[in-house]
Amino acid sequence: MHHMKHMTRGVFALFMVLTLLLPGLRVAAQDDGNVLRIHQIVYPDVVDPQKSSFTNEIAILALVYEGLTKLDT
Repeated sequence: MHHMKHMTRGVFALFMVLTLLLPGLRVAAQDDGNVLRIHQIVYPDVVDPQKSSFTNEIAILALVYEGLTKLDT
């Protein structure tokens, strides 16, 4: 009986430690602002804007290169 109480306390202590540590790890992984996430059915075959020909490729590459290029006016 004494062994069961000791094991229950150990499991509870482990649960509390994991409860405190895991949310911090998950938030740290989501803070990276250099990830482009979009919902598309397929991935582009090429990432070269000169070789892309399908509209889904062009749409994705327009988002990727948006900060790097601008149209001449």
